[in-house]
Amino acid sequence: MLLASTLSLFLLAASADGPATAPTAASAQPDAGTAAPAADSTRLVLGVRAQKVLPVSHLKAVAVAAPEVLDVRALNSGELLLVGLAAGHSDLTVFHGDGTHVVYQVEVAKDGPADDTSALRSAFKDSPNLAVQLAGDRIFLTGLFGSLEDYEQSLYFPRVVCLAKLDPKVVRSRVAMVNDALARSGLKHAQAVLHGPSTLALEGLVQDSLEKDKAQKIADAIFGPVGKAVDALEKNGLR
Repeated sequence: MLLASTLSLFLLAASADGPATAPTAASAQPDAGTAAPAADSTRLVLGVRAQKVLPVSHLKAVAVAAPEVLDVRALNSGELLLVGLAAGHSDLTVFHGDGTHVVYQVEVAKDGPADDTSALRSAFKDSPNLAVQLAGDRIFLTGLFGSLEDYEQSLYFPRVVCLAKLDPKVVRSRVAMVNDALARSGLKHAQAVLHGPSTLALEGLVQDSLEKDKAQKIADAIFGPVGKAVDALEKNGLR
């Protein structure tokens, strides 16, 4: 089966914990002169913004014919999470490590199967941009947490698979809190600077190792729940 160049194609690492890497066009196709194994075909239906977990074995790569209709994510469990983005149809081709592949004909419908998670949604009152959806026996969270409290609360639900992130505003507010605490502790020449989405660097000058340790403890206590704090402080201008 030839895949059109417009397909959204990505290669999945053999280990579920490994990163996903994009393959070349040739890596997703059988060797030249070798007949491709026969593909099975099946039909799936889900609603817009609904999610479905698809069990797979020996996963190697997937191809999504209409990525504007269907989003596919690899889970650490080795399964695929299907997310309906818009009403329409999309073929989903799943390639296995043994050279076989399966073609799923996916329909995303406005009135497709939905989930009942209203009770759980009410638990995250500070997170209007958080999507809470049921897939099989698990609950998937995507989007943004509007508060650290909502994020920490998600950890108490055993069936929850959290794919959501903290709102950048929450992270920036934590940086401001660290800087305020540093100033109140007399560390006027030390400051916290955000690098990337969740890494805080302590920069500037301190008098000695005791002040370095003090600054690190402040950063860990305040910023630790949302990211990592690293020490880039200098003592009396010297490393």
